[in-house]
Amino acid sequence: MLERAHIEKFLMLNGVSPTAPDEEIKSVLISASWQEDDVNAAILVLRENTESNQSRVDSVHRIFHTDDKLKPEMVSALLGIEMGVSSADIELRQTQRRGLTFTEIFRLIAISIVLSAVAFLLSMWYFEIGIFHFAAV
Repeated sequence: MLERAHIEKFLMLNGVSPTAPDEEIKSVLISASWQEDDVNAAILVLRENTESNQSRVDSVHRIFHTDDKLKPEMVSALLGIEMGVSSADIELRQTQRRGLTFTEIFRLIAISIVLSAVAFLLSMWYFEIGIFHFAAV
């Protein structure tokens, strides 16, 4: 796990202040052969509030190493922005999109019956069978 003190010491040894812009810190860490995920995690550790260090670093590992969906609270904690969408709203939207309404199902069935009847009658006319059969008189 990345610790703030180690990252600050590493940056100081390379002549970069921990309060330097993110691009400068990224360039130093990448030139030291750090992986992209570790660079992003280090920048997040440097920019975070020192009071909630443990929970924010755990959130970073959850983002980089799992396929779980992010909750609005976690996005707020990581990015420092407030989201106006609650988890209940997201679940409500997902349930609304899942199935077809009764009228859509009824229209689908009605259109398929009409089209199949027309195709059946056209094939009977083309092959001169059924009601279109002309008996030799």
